[in-house]
Amino acid sequence: MKLHYFVCGSSVILSGWLGLTFVVHVPVQRYQKADVSATTSHTRDQTTALAGAVATPAADIPVSFSR
Repeated sequence: MKLHYFVCGSSVILSGWLGLTFVVHVPVQRYQKADVSATTSHTRDQTTALAGAVATPAADIPVSFSR
């Protein structure tokens, strides 16, 4: 019976917390501003890093690793 109380209590607490986060109004000033220029430069750096990577041809991969 203790497991039953734990599960019920946890679900009540979780649903209460989710309900409060749904009802409470958060002002826009509390959110971080999205910096578009930082996102595009980061994406550009990742693209150049991925372009320099060389894929291994399928002929170099052994058929079985157990040998």
